[in-house]
Amino acid sequence: MQRIYEFGEFTLDASRLMLIRGGDEVQVSPKAIELLVLLVESGDRVVTRTEIMDRLWQDTFVEEGNINFHISNLRRALGQNGKPESQYIRTVPRKGYKFIAAVKTAAEVSERADGHNRERRRSSRLWRPFAIGGAVIAATAIILASAFALGLRQDNRNAANLNSDVPPEAVALYTKGKRVWESRVFNDQDPAELFRQAITISPKYLDAHVALADTYAFDATPERAEQTIARAKSLGGESADLLATQAFVKMFHYWDWQGAEADFANAISLETNNAKARHWYGVLLSLTGRLDEARDQMRRARELAPDSLIIAADLGQLEYFAGDLSAAAAELQNVLRVEPRFAMARRYLAEVHEARGDEAEAFEERLKSGVRRSTDIAESRKVFEQGGLRHLWQRTINNGRCNADSANPYDCARLYAKLGDEEKALEQLEIAVRKRQFHAPFALVDPVFGPLRESDRFRAVSQAVEQGRSLARQ
Repeated sequence: MQRIYEFGEFTLDASRLMLIRGGDEVQVSPKAIELLVLLVESGDRVVTRTEIMDRLWQDTFVEEGNINFHISNLRRALGQNGKPESQYIRTVPRKGYKFIAAVKTAAEVSERADGHNRERRRSSRLWRPFAIGGAVIAATAIILASAFALGLRQDNRNAANLNSDVPPEAVALYTKGKRVWESRVFNDQDPAELFRQAITISPKYLDAHVALADTYAFDATPERAEQTIARAKSLGGESADLLATQAFVKMFHYWDWQGAEADFANAISLETNNAKARHWYGVLLSLTGRLDEARDQMRRARELAPDSLIIAADLGQLEYFAGDLSAAAAELQNVLRVEPRFAMARRYLAEVHEARGDEAEAFEERLKSGVRRSTDIAESRKVFEQGGLRHLWQRTINNGRCNADSANPYDCARLYAKLGDEEKALEQLEIAVRKRQFHAPFALVDPVFGPLRESDRFRAVSQAVEQGRSLARQ
């Protein structure tokens, strides 16, 4: 069943979580569009603030002020300026919100489109492809707008051909996958599975192959990413997106810093406004200690993709690495206003609070960084009240998670460093490097390891990462 609605100048595709105006996608956060869908599909009914919280943030710790934030963003995106003719969302005092504009459903839009098409056949006027007149036309506009918004390279004829004539159901899967991937909130669905489904429907769908390579690049092993990159290249040739993904694999899986930087440079020369390339290049620059250059690249990436939560969160982490805790907190709090479930931003913000000495705030952010059972929350609060964060860190270690066979030695190294046990911290860091653990390179810039940096063992760890090799077993 199509869930397409028209009101005023806008088309809302509820299934794809897309808002279209004049053939262009309106840049609004996915959570704001979820709120808009809830209001539109509620008809004349007033939607209470309690219902909004229950429907949009179920099992998630959020502040009620998030509703005000998203309502404000929606009104701005819709051009609601206080004049009667621009009204879409009405506040009902002490109750909630109501969508008041006239809404046409997909069936009504299709009926009007049929009449329009009959009239067009009697006329010699050319069809204007971006005129939003019916469900089919609206879907076409959505597909084209999605392709532009998600970075389709229109100057690459081969790539453009591969991404044309893609069935709408494949585009819908790809679009949803991109939204899930960019949000880094995978509670509901795995983005890689969505991209695979899109490729099953349309095997030569280049954008879906590139997106799938991105998700595979974050796997523990790089082989699937490299195979998918090769497949995408065989379909559409070299591109900035593929070079950026290739560079990411070199950076995190092989610690080939020079090779990765060369790929990023080539990607940016091919497409200077490629946000992904600039974002990940900023990560490389931060890990190699070039923090000012990293900040420039990430800020440029954010200008190019202002709604990207992960770019904003990584910029906050960069400020944490640079020691500007106020700037880091501001960046991360802005992310969480848009998407309170963004666990990475919560974890980064917890580290900022710890660095400031604000243990209570850090503890609360840790609790909010994932869905936990009430019994676990109660137990954690009890331990925290008895001895603060140190007791929580020590409990994790005492549970046997940080031994020679630790599944996450880098995190264990951080715990030991926070507790002041330099010997154990270095031991876990060495394990992380030998295993080529994904996060091991962050030790080079993470302030937690500051007290260890003058030791010979830490220098050996740094050299192993910088030179792209693992530590030899003693």
